[in-house]
Amino acid sequence: TRMTPLFGLKGTHLHEMLTFSGQLFASRMIANIRLYAATFIIGGFLGPAAVGYYRAAERLVGAIAEIVFVPTEVLSWSLFRKARARFDGRLDGFQTQANVFFRILFALAVPVFIWLTLMGPDLIRVLLGPEWLPALPIVAILALSRALMLPGLPTEAILSLAGEIRRLIPFTLFFLVLSVLLTLIAVQFGIYAVALAQLAVSIGTMTAATWMQRRYAMIRWRTVLLGSRRIILPLAIGTAMMVGMLYSGSVADLPPFLRMG
Repeated sequence: TRMTPLFGLKGTHLHEMLTFSGQLFASRMIANIRLYAATFIIGGFLGPAAVGYYRAAERLVGAIAEIVFVPTEVLSWSLFRKARARFDGRLDGFQTQANVFFRILFALAVPVFIWLTLMGPDLIRVLLGPEWLPALPIVAILALSRALMLPGLPTEAILSLAGEIRRLIPFTLFFLVLSVLLTLIAVQFGIYAVALAQLAVSIGTMTAATWMQRRYAMIRWRTVLLGSRRIILPLAIGTAMMVGMLYSGSVADLPPFLRMG
């Protein structure tokens, strides 16, 4: 911004800023710990080979997911803030914004995760090599897990703008504990079970996030889902076309990168 810092902020304003920033920082750190806890648990119980397969799948899915998640989180702060401003600070505008926001999010993001699941074999062969193909089932499970997290992406922005930022820390802390417990149980059955445990946690976080949005920001998810049902048919047709092309052999002889495109 080419602006020098303005020193002298103190008193109530400084306390409010530090409290707000601290709550955001704490909730994000807890969420990050939850995502990486499974890696350390697998290493402790199953050894480095299992960690390698799980970590490869996790980073592959995570890299694709960030293409969706980061812009979504940034836009949610801007769009829901403007929605609140249009209604003079009241929460009434959140529902109107959510009806459009989530419909576009689902229409743009769900195909990405469908593509990732179908193109998993090519991605692994090109980026990692054929010896990493045992990670393929984990990629599919984690892709579904990330897709189920889509409704919860704007939760941080929505709760903050609704003045309920303090709800985030117990929310993320609860699911950190749940994730660790489920992972400790699942690791006894192998890395695929650990991936399924993460899927179960994602279902729980999605359910809790949508409940919090309804409870503290007046967003009715029944209305959001009814408005989003028109994208189901195009998604089904697009997925069927991808599956048909892959299994009909029409793209089998193309180079992997061209086939993925």
